[in-house]
Amino acid sequence: MNDFLADLLDGHGVDTRRTVIKPLPQPLPKGFETAGMGRLVELGHPVNIGRIIEAYARGLGGLRHIMIAYPKPLGTKSAQKLVPIRTVAICAGSGHDVVKDADADMFVTGEMSHHAALRLTMLGKVVLTVFHSNSERTFLRKRLRSQLENKLQPEFPTVEVLVSEEDEDPFEIWDVNNMPAFAYD
Repeated sequence: MNDFLADLLDGHGVDTRRTVIKPLPQPLPKGFETAGMGRLVELGHPVNIGRIIEAYARGLGGLRHIMIAYPKPLGTKSAQKLVPIRTVAICAGSGHDVVKDADADMFVTGEMSHHAALRLTMLGKVVLTVFHSNSERTFLRKRLRSQLENKLQPEFPTVEVLVSEEDEDPFEIWDVNNMPAFAYD
């Protein structure tokens, strides 16, 4: 899942190098030498924050909303010029505990607590949260389904792997000036 999220940073004419943030204890079976939690992506050159946000919005199914926390100068409520990003720590879901000590300019996860995000911004870091479900569900549709079918079909040629169309994020974003009528019923 984290490799899928890291893959979304590829492109834009940027070479990337990725490492595991928390490797699994060794020895690992052949083919799993790079297994572990979280990914640290080093970008070949600095990338504008807007380009990274666009890459995640597109790659996760056309998101229209993300949450971002970024450093603001003391005594102001507005941003200074945001510096381009060179390194990104990634962990799907609620990944703060995995990435919290990574040496990165930006932290990308599904969700993060207020205090964790506040700490990172005070350290000069940028936090991008794409909502827990968004960080996982697109991976199921775009990658895991075909991986499972490829693994199963030699032995079970008619197998079809289904991803639920009913399962969805429990959260919705409401415009408080235009709430649904049922909120008042």
